[in-house]
Amino acid sequence: MAMSTVFKRLTQAVLALAVSGVAACDEVPQTVVTFMRPGGTWAFFDYATSRGPLLVQVLTAPAGYTPDSVSAQAGAAVSRAIQRKVVTATADPAQAAAPEYRLVFAFDLPAATAPERLCDGTRLEQQGDPATVRVIGAFCYKSEVQASATGSLPRRGENGAALGEILAQMTRGLIVEETR
Repeated sequence: MAMSTVFKRLTQAVLALAVSGVAACDEVPQTVVTFMRPGGTWAFFDYATSRGPLLVQVLTAPAGYTPDSVSAQAGAAVSRAIQRKVVTATADPAQAAAPEYRLVFAFDLPAATAPERLCDGTRLEQQGDPATVRVIGAFCYKSEVQASATGSLPRRGENGAALGEILAQMTRGLIVEETR
């Protein structure tokens, strides 16, 4: 009988830790890869960055930011996220080594926005959530999605560090060597 009480209290303690852990996850940037081309994206990324900067575009920005102000953070996040090789980024297609390959990010779009819209040049309309910053990212080749991801972070007067972190997380999810 005493053993069942100990087991019950242990189970309650583990459950409490799990619930608090899930709640804590709401406090940090989170990303999920929603599509990955068979074979991964590394070979395309490696080619696109072999002769110069990668094109990184920010189509829409969260409230309080402009796409231009987030572009610098995006370029730095992409460069920081890739550990296997030195990568530079640019927001200017004329400076990109292979502008047909690019990482594209957009903030605060409706949840049902298809990642293809980031690659094909469709005009995007923002729909912000007062509690959460949502971001969609895609690795594009021309108008085709090679990989896509979504992410979110709490909207609490973010200082930009959280934006940089979510963009780095998304980059690590979008640029992968191989999928099986």
